[in-house]
Amino acid sequence: MRWLSESCVLLRCDELINNNYRLHQVTPGQFCVPKPYQAPELVQAHTSVHTAVSVASTNLPVADHKRTHVPPCSSPVPPEPLPVDSSTRPLKRRRQGQSDSQAEIRQGEAQQRHDACTPNLLSAYQLIQQFLQTANTTKAALQHTVTSSLQCHPAEDSSMQKTETLDLLALHELKYNLHPKFSFVHDDGTREAPVNLFDNLICNDGDQERGGDAFGHTVVIPAQATFLLSDIKKLSPLLTAAECQLGFYCIVLDPPWENKSAKRGSKYPTLPSRNLKGIALQKLMHADGCLVALWVTNRERHHRFIREELLPHWGLKQVATWFWLKVTDSGELVSPLEVAHRRPYEVLMLLQPLGMSPHQPLSPAASTATNKAPPVTPADLSRHTNSDGAQPAFHAIAQPPDGLVMVAVPGEHSRKPQLAQLLQPYLPEKASCLEMFARELTAGWTSWGNQVLHFQQGMFLEPLQLGSQSSVLPMYSSVMRDAVGERISSLCSK
Repeated sequence: MRWLSESCVLLRCDELINNNYRLHQVTPGQFCVPKPYQAPELVQAHTSVHTAVSVASTNLPVADHKRTHVPPCSSPVPPEPLPVDSSTRPLKRRRQGQSDSQAEIRQGEAQQRHDACTPNLLSAYQLIQQFLQTANTTKAALQHTVTSSLQCHPAEDSSMQKTETLDLLALHELKYNLHPKFSFVHDDGTREAPVNLFDNLICNDGDQERGGDAFGHTVVIPAQATFLLSDIKKLSPLLTAAECQLGFYCIVLDPPWENKSAKRGSKYPTLPSRNLKGIALQKLMHADGCLVALWVTNRERHHRFIREELLPHWGLKQVATWFWLKVTDSGELVSPLEVAHRRPYEVLMLLQPLGMSPHQPLSPAASTATNKAPPVTPADLSRHTNSDGAQPAFHAIAQPPDGLVMVAVPGEHSRKPQLAQLLQPYLPEKASCLEMFARELTAGWTSWGNQVLHFQQGMFLEPLQLGSQSSVLPMYSSVMRDAVGERISSLCSK
């Protein structure tokens, strides 16, 4: 994590994840975008708006047109539409109550929101370019600074194709037939008593990560990490845990918003927006206050739902907005900034309960004499341990800065950068934190989701080489995995 200014931070997602482990590291190739998206419609859209944007916007890094081999055409002729038999094609009804004027209003609101954040994004891009240009090193080393140390595309990395991942969604549908179990595994191969894998709160209370057996698959559980693998209807263990510790000081939510990209590619099951109101977030928040971080796509429909329905239902207010600017290995934007249907950034809303004043500390123990916390500098945000190794005191600031831009290379679809280190300065010391709709675990945090162990499997984490030991966790044989796969297939065919 490198701070380029008080409002721009350069993140390496693999380093953020590696901070959760002592004996493991991220498998290379998970965070690697070698070049911008080369979709023809993106390139054509950028060329059409190239003359209309400002001088600063024209300097944005976009797709290399030499690679796309798109011939220049001053007067493009649209192709003739294919004949369609109207008698066999069903007519698409317009939703009741919708009108062209309403659609224009929504588009105008989305454009205003985009125009408001564009200066921050452009400033962050310029800082990245200055950082890369002033670095006295080769291009390969610059890529190492931006993304992982080993540059390889996930599809080209053969090591990531050898191990088959456990389909947690399919296993959830068969949990009453298979009764899948979880058990911690010691270094000598012995296992603890198995417990139910689903709908059960499981905790690693040790000081370092531990290996586990999740239905015949090896997983790694970070130190002091707790997880609940369930769907949205089985949150009672989480509510009970929150009640015992008076709630969580920080809650990060990454809902699977409905979008065409996820539906078209079958990346993950989406959730209707109205179902989020079924989460009793008030019962999960700490009595002294809570900082809620909500990821949201750029679709105006979701932003309007959050403003008009979700926030009033949860009793929250928005206090700041952060942005994740997605770049390639060489620091280019993954897509043109002015393409409306695929922006190169995502929005993180920072929320707080309505009853909290802007400068109210999150914990009485962390309050100061003036009931105000000192201003936070980039040095404070990037500092996590003192020279003697002791944890520094946290600043209990209720209102984080607005407009922070996080720059990082994206990984697998919808995988967000871990926020634990960025949110720490605004929380009390040893604050209890929760991530909802999680697909990976964070040390010291509680995580919930129906795919919460997805990135904890062996193909995403590899053991460090410790002397003569080539592996810390016992790897299960392919024969066991094949047997498990055959059992699931036989049940699905019935």
